[in-house]
Amino acid sequence: DMTAKILGQLADKILEHKKFGQDLLTTDDCSTKETRERVLVLMVVMRFDSDASVKRYANGAWKTSGGAPKLQKTIAPAIEKMVLKMRAGELGLGMQKLAAKALEELAKDGTMEAPSGDEPAAASKFVIEPPARDAGSDSASIAAGTAPEGSLEGGALFQRLASGEAEAKEWLWNQATFSQ
Repeated sequence: DMTAKILGQLADKILEHKKFGQDLLTTDDCSTKETRERVLVLMVVMRFDSDASVKRYANGAWKTSGGAPKLQKTIAPAIEKMVLKMRAGELGLGMQKLAAKALEELAKDGTMEAPSGDEPAAASKFVIEPPARDAGSDSASIAAGTAPEGSLEGGALFQRLASGEAEAKEWLWNQATFSQ
């Protein structure tokens, strides 16, 4: 729900740079064509979601972005590529199920042909791997909620930093670890 809403807001920000007669794909003053195309592809895919509010946000963003059949035909190769990637299970089980529904609808309206062959094996649940951290690094200790090694005043400064005072901000800006 929120993802569709944020995607619509992203499209609106890109469209702030459009000139008369342009749609999201042809607005070349902001971002690359590949980025704008990917945003449009995600909108098309979200239009097939089972959640009504996601569909509503995606449809609204699609219409605002110039969502005409001509635009959908223009980005059809990118839609096909994304849906086939989803169907293969590269993006997890939820996207694989959504791809089946999207393929059915897109084949019905003639945007793309239904793939031939057997259905792919069920995908595993998509898991985002946590970033690898050095256990002894300052960032790992801060993430764990402890004062970094070698902090001043036995950790008292770290406590003061957590309060969000002006001194804390100044200290952070002057530390080589945080200013990179």
